[in-house]
Amino acid sequence: AKQSRVSEVSSDDITERDMATSASRLPAGLQSAEAEVLDALPDGDIRDAMSSLPGGFAEVLFYADVEGYTYAETAVILDIPIGTV
Repeated sequence: AKQSRVSEVSSDDITERDMATSASRLPAGLQSAEAEVLDALPDGDIRDAMSSLPGGFAEVLFYADVEGYTYAETAVILDIPIGTV
C-alpha cells in the first residue's frame, strides 16, 4: 500500500482561521470533552494560552490535538523524537 507523505508546515504559517477550520471538520458529538471545553473558551484566551507555551509546544498541540495526527505522525511532521510529543 502506498503511504502518503505528511507535509511540513511552520507554526508561523498557522493562523487562527486554520485552527478554527480544522476544529470544525469533526461532526458534532465526535469531539473529546477536552476539545468541547476548548471550543467553549473565548478565542482570545486560547490564542493567549497557545502563544504563552514554551518553544515547540504550540506546534505539537496543534498537530496532535487540533489536527488529530497521531503522536508518531506529529513527530515526523515536526522532525522530533516521538517521546517528546
